[in-house]
Amino acid sequence: MFQGNVDKWVRFANTLKLKIYMRQMYIRPAVAQAGIEKLYADGAQFLNVDASLNIYKDEANKDNPLYASDKRGINTTTNLRVSATIFKYFQSKSDPRLAKIAEVTGKVPLPQGGYDLGSDKIQSSTVSLSILAPTDAVYLISLPESYFLQAEAVAMGWSNGTGNDKALYDAGVTAAFNKWGLSASAAAFLAAGGAYEYPAAGTFEQKQEAIIMAKWASMVRSQGLESFFETNRTHYPKPATALNALGWTANTFAPTNASYMAWSGGEMLYSLAGTTGGSFPKRLLFPATERQRNTNTPAEKPVVAKVWWDVKP
Repeated sequence: MFQGNVDKWVRFANTLKLKIYMRQMYIRPAVAQAGIEKLYADGAQFLNVDASLNIYKDEANKDNPLYASDKRGINTTTNLRVSATIFKYFQSKSDPRLAKIAEVTGKVPLPQGGYDLGSDKIQSSTVSLSILAPTDAVYLISLPESYFLQAEAVAMGWSNGTGNDKALYDAGVTAAFNKWGLSASAAAFLAAGGAYEYPAAGTFEQKQEAIIMAKWASMVRSQGLESFFETNRTHYPKPATALNALGWTANTFAPTNASYMAWSGGEMLYSLAGTTGGSFPKRLLFPATERQRNTNTPAEKPVVAKVWWDVKP
């Protein structure tokens, strides 16, 4: 991954440590704080490049794993559709990254879990397809993620006075735009009054929300699982409380509903096909193949049961 560059591997290890400590900030705050403060006291350097596998080719068995399973591996190229949660969020902010992750012109997003909406509700040909490429990199830790982790640690006051949370946040957003060749666009979004202006004078909670929302947006098309874990750790994006209270199903939902049309995304909409009574998934389940091969697999817990570190009020 780093072609033998030891400095980059050390930075990767330090950034991974930082992530592990941040994951525990609510369940073991003293451990998290002590660990992060020691990193800074020791002069730890963090990733200043992506930790990624950028080795894929447009060729069977050599392409990006998600592209291979979705576009090449099944008998359709129209499987993965874009959720309204991110589509509307980017659209509401006029974020040019939308066109990098989704079909836009003449297209509409799919409400979460709306895969079985009838043609009387939505025409499948108009639903935006997720954009994937066979050469997409696979990220272990991305550069934006590194900056956002540091920004959160500094905002928490755990960096021994080292670093500037606004500068780190701005660097994270800029790196997220750079990922798609949109470096010229970032400055306007970060400027005073811009869509992603950092609340430098705000509370930690306000800063954390800005950091995690920017991290969430940066992980589309590349780090979905990490985004899932961070949402459960921080509870950002927030649930779409007003829309979820309507209790929609695939049978009762209408894309022309005024509340839905006015909604600007960036909130977790409960799946129209949900079977957990409005509760969101909190963990990954062990697959049957794991249980068949490993008799020590832990007993199954409900998908809505929180993992041990998910204790934020």
